[in-house]
Amino acid sequence: MKRKNNLDEMQEQKLKQIEHTGFWLFFWGLFAAIMVQSVFLTDMLPAAIAGEMIIFLPVCCWMVVQCLRHGIWDRRLKADPKTNLLASLVAGLVVGVVGSLTVYRNFGSLAGAAAAFVFGLLFAFGLCFALLSLCASVYKKKLRRLEEEPESGEA
Repeated sequence: MKRKNNLDEMQEQKLKQIEHTGFWLFFWGLFAAIMVQSVFLTDMLPAAIAGEMIIFLPVCCWMVVQCLRHGIWDRRLKADPKTNLLASLVAGLVVGVVGSLTVYRNFGSLAGAAAAFVFGLLFAFGLCFALLSLCASVYKKKLRRLEEEPESGEA
């Protein structure tokens, strides 16, 4: 049974803003929890982050698929190689830092931590850049298709 919406337009917009902020707080909070657990709970890592990953990964995939499906990239960032490079560098740095902290905590080896940093940085950077470039290509193709479609009232 479908119920009547009791909100006026202003309340509906405010609710969407609240939901938007809540979603991103949830998303980045969950990401931070996974990163912290990756550093401090390495001896039982798969079990420690399993619950978070069961929630985090499907949400990430759903957001990417739905945004690409509707021709949406970002409010402020452009789907270009420069932006993809910078975002990939940030991702690489995060993975490198978490990896090096984990190795240093477990083994106390500065050389091992440095190697983990470099490997994590390069691997995450390359993977992230490739995926962002692929998504940007799909986005641009979808955007061209949406711009070519006639508006529903024009035909």
